[in-house]
Amino acid sequence: MITPVKGRISSRFGYRIHPITKEKKSFHNGVDISAPEGTPIVAPVAGKITEFWTHDRGGHCLALTSADGLLRFGFAHLSKRFVSRGAVVKQGELIANVGNTGVSTGAHLHFTMKKNGSWIDPQLHFSF
Repeated sequence: MITPVKGRISSRFGYRIHPITKEKKSFHNGVDISAPEGTPIVAPVAGKITEFWTHDRGGHCLALTSADGLLRFGFAHLSKRFVSRGAVVKQGELIANVGNTGVSTGAHLHFTMKKNGSWIDPQLHFSF
């Protein structure tokens, strides 16, 4: 696996106080990686774009399922998407740009990871 974007972690995986709603014990299902708007995001693994949507909180989003079907990666707050649903992508292929869409405190990538349907901490598998 390769890191999808270069930047710094601005919010870690796990329970936190939500930075906008101030909700206590809000579960953050991924990591937020701060980077300038337009920074390229690449596929961390080879796989298929399995979901593609716009959400009021997450803004422009997409999901990538690994070629072996074991891992699902989510990408949110995107400014631009370069792939469509069903596209097969190679590891390292450009898939999107960092943005500030949805409910956001600034340009960043909200990056999630699931294994066998359960959320896992991306920081256990990637160096940001």
